[in-house]
Amino acid sequence: MGDDETSRPSFSAGMRWGKRFNVGFGTCLVFAILVMVNYLSSRYFLRKEIGLSTQNALSPQTEKLLKALTNDVEITILFDTKAEEDIYGLTSKLLKEYSYRTPKILLKTIDFNRNPSAAQLLLAKHKLSGLQKNVIVFHCNDTTKVVYGNNLSEYDIQPLLNQTSKEIRRQGFKGESLFTSAILAVAYPQKLKAYFTVGHGEHDPMLTTSDRRAYSKFAAILTEENNIQFSRLYLPDTNAVPEDCNVLIVAGPSTAAFAEQELTKISSYLKSGGRALFLFNTETKLESGIEAKILAKWGVGIRFNLVVDSENPSSFAVQRLDAQHPITKNILSEQMSIELYPSRAVGMLSGAPKGPTSPKVEVLAQTSDKAVGFDAETKAYSRGTYPLMVAVEQGSIKGVTTGARIIVTGDSFFLSNMMIDNEANHFFASMVINWLADRPQLLFEIGPKPIHEFKVSLSVSKMRQLQFLFLAGMPGAVLLFGILVWLKRRS
Repeated sequence: MGDDETSRPSFSAGMRWGKRFNVGFGTCLVFAILVMVNYLSSRYFLRKEIGLSTQNALSPQTEKLLKALTNDVEITILFDTKAEEDIYGLTSKLLKEYSYRTPKILLKTIDFNRNPSAAQLLLAKHKLSGLQKNVIVFHCNDTTKVVYGNNLSEYDIQPLLNQTSKEIRRQGFKGESLFTSAILAVAYPQKLKAYFTVGHGEHDPMLTTSDRRAYSKFAAILTEENNIQFSRLYLPDTNAVPEDCNVLIVAGPSTAAFAEQELTKISSYLKSGGRALFLFNTETKLESGIEAKILAKWGVGIRFNLVVDSENPSSFAVQRLDAQHPITKNILSEQMSIELYPSRAVGMLSGAPKGPTSPKVEVLAQTSDKAVGFDAETKAYSRGTYPLMVAVEQGSIKGVTTGARIIVTGDSFFLSNMMIDNEANHFFASMVINWLADRPQLLFEIGPKPIHEFKVSLSVSKMRQLQFLFLAGMPGAVLLFGILVWLKRRS
């Protein structure tokens, strides 16, 4: 009977096809899941720095700006990658971080040597010199901003000046500050204008020397970092402060007082919601007229004295800053200070009206209680705490509109070419301008990222040991392992 029965297959034809279908369908499903996971991960991902180095970490200001972009920003790195390998590497890595944050950043690189035709085309398109090999071009709609490679580094020349070294070291990388400013300039091309008054012995924004009267570095902060153009303003030749004036700068008048008509024009400008920066100094031997006829009406008092807060009579660092005001709170949080030349005292005028419609006067910086002041009128010295600079605001409705804004400082030399790179003076200048221009997105200063160098010092014997290890030890170990494997197989 067993012989008569035909043996049945383990699986019928239908079952075999069912198994094949399940395997094929499962394989396709796994493949589809992998494709979807990769698709989602390429568009929705989280990047987090896990190393000790923060060289490529972006500041909150940059992060906020990138998230708010609505238009595509094209960034082209044009570099001689061999001649400038170090700075190109820092630039490329940092801008890749920008592109990872938002698809609105369109990044590409052109090597000047490998692709000279594309490089020349880019230079011609943006009307750049053919000698400019290292540039980063930012373009959005019809607006272009160029950052030059030779402006990206911060150098330490102190050892050279002290004759302790003949080498000038690169100590900081200013890429993020310049790149974020360039993106802001092309993505939001609002044209702002600042005016420097002239005719009264003010600091000269066109003077490029390193003395205390030169203000060209401050002017460069306006144009290169904050996209604000400037002009010099001779008030007697105008009927009023120009309508396109976003910030009026009166920088250290020292040789002549302002005429009554000039004071009237400045006063009318401020009453209409204008923004102004008034800087005075202790070397001025006359009243400019601004103190009594303009600032006093805004609740600001400025004394004709000299204040020093250290044993060094030439300058002193101010560390007592307002922890709440947008201009100074970031300097304080970074544990930095502002370095001033001996200053005049500037504070709230005693008896100034206080009320919801009155000007709001805030002291931004003051000395310690050990400061010494010399009163030019009484010829007397006194020790105590002195206010050094104030911010004034009137007519502002939070979240709706801003009215008139004024900054007054008792020193003007701290923003000159001689001192502006000391301590946090550079940052302070930038934040003052952006507060006056009502640009809160730029009130978090981006400083240069430090470049860390690691040196390994080896004696002659240690160097020989390393040479033996790399030239004989490691190749010998590989050879010995191969011989052992050959012997094992032979046996």
